[in-house]
Amino acid sequence: MADLERSIRQYIDRHNADPKPFIWHKSADTILAKVARAAHKLSSAYF
Repeated sequence: MADLERSIRQYIDRHNADPKPFIWHKSADTILAKVARAAHKLSSAYF
């Protein structure tokens, strides 16, 4: 567990050393349409 925690902390430290801004690329309508398609497929899936 210590190795995992150390690895995660190293990743965060590297990322924070040279952070990049988050840039939103999709419109809300595009995202909502994708969610609606996924919900429809999931509701009609057979398990």
